[in-house]
Amino acid sequence: MSSVSSVAEVCNLALDRIGWPRSIGRIYDGTIEARVAIRAYGQTRDDVLKAQDWDFAERLVSLTPFTGTIPIGWQYAYLWPSDCLKVRLISWADAPIPNFDPRPALFTDLNVTQPSSQRVIVANVSPANLTYTGQVTDMTTWDAAFTESLIEELARRFAEALNAPEQVVQGRAAMADQAAVELVGSQVSVPANIIRAPAREARQ
Repeated sequence: MSSVSSVAEVCNLALDRIGWPRSIGRIYDGTIEARVAIRAYGQTRDDVLKAQDWDFAERLVSLTPFTGTIPIGWQYAYLWPSDCLKVRLISWADAPIPNFDPRPALFTDLNVTQPSSQRVIVANVSPANLTYTGQVTDMTTWDAAFTESLIEELARRFAEALNAPEQVVQGRAAMADQAAVELVGSQVSVPANIIRAPAREARQ
């Protein structure tokens, strides 16, 4: 599991990754580093969570039926769970276990306006279970591969926002490769599109 314990610690590790000379004391301390971190942290964490199906972020719930107008072309609609970042699978809640039916249940998510504007999941399955990626903010439940991916992606975004020197941005590709090698054999592989940052064009 993850060894980090605060947002400031995660952001400081990302700042170290790009060789930034200053660190964050408190996430709300008002420095330029802290302001950049506040803007980037939450969205980056959620983007990395959605990038692949992390085991620790998997959630399984019984879906709550939506009582409004069901969109044309679908038989059922369900409320979107408040902590859901990505739908992974819709399944029949009353299917036998094990379920030998190999056919996936089709679904999509939509924004409806009746009786009020909200996000729903539509499918032709009832009753339905939902397997999804949850928004996990508790760092004690993160695995090491996710923490490394988050730090690496934060470092990439911090480098751009803080206008880090070009040699720092270019040097991060080699660091990312080494981090990926060290994580071989961990529970979940690190997605290459997250940890590998392309070099930017040299500034004039």
